[in-house]
Amino acid sequence: MRDLRTPLESVIESYLLHSQDRKPRTREFYANHLGSFARWLRTNSYDVVLGDVDSNVVSQYLLTRQTISAFSARGAAATLKAFGSWLARMGIRDDRGGSVLAQVRGPRVPQDVRRPLTDREVADVLSAAKRTRNCERDYAILMVALDCGLRLNEMRELRLGDIDLAEMCLTVRAETSKSNRTRQVRLGREAARALDRYVKDFREESPAIAPAAHETVFLSDEGEPLTRRGIGLIFERIRAHSGVRGLMAHACRHTWATNYRRRECGDLYDLKYEGGWSDLKMVGR
Repeated sequence: MRDLRTPLESVIESYLLHSQDRKPRTREFYANHLGSFARWLRTNSYDVVLGDVDSNVVSQYLLTRQTISAFSARGAAATLKAFGSWLARMGIRDDRGGSVLAQVRGPRVPQDVRRPLTDREVADVLSAAKRTRNCERDYAILMVALDCGLRLNEMRELRLGDIDLAEMCLTVRAETSKSNRTRQVRLGREAARALDRYVKDFREESPAIAPAAHETVFLSDEGEPLTRRGIGLIFERIRAHSGVRGLMAHACRHTWATNYRRRECGDLYDLKYEGGWSDLKMVGR
């Protein structure tokens, strides 16, 4: 029987196994947030056991996530509360039959949190990307985020065949998009140059990766396809180098959408299509 001393990673593994009916991206979202919680526990000298799934401990963790962004904290809260409900439902850990995290409150996300980066901040993060250890790759990732507005997973799953430098566009395949629709996004000159230089002069594949992975554009330092966390860490490093608080892939997407209208690249329906939104509600926000 599992008890309060059971290693937390073992319980998380069971939870993800029982979440197989969810979409792959949802399971990956859960795994990333639960993994981050376990790493935070270890960094802060907790035992990283089932007993650490406690409302006071989780509330402290969410406060640290809010220093990154309110959206990051909200995602962490939603994942941990779902995890707490599952623990109670399975009889693994509960509070009189209910979730031990029932009293945890997810942070509110005000409308003005979705602000774009200023032009000065864009210049600072681009300069910082050129100072990382894999600067050509990191600069290309940042340029794609700022110039094309791709979501983090869409960048991670980008393939060489999705890039059309002659037509100056990228194809986002339906299976990688949140909307489950294929779309084409315009590619600016600077982003095209960054991709061309990275792919042709700096991108190195590991001989150990599977043949199917050879088409993946952005690779790790070891020459393997980047994970979601891997790309997230790249943005964390650029944020640390630049001092631009709140920099993350989605902040670049907001910046792209705002600049799309500032520079009169198209109307709201054009923005809705290129951004991959299903309706105008998010475009309005």
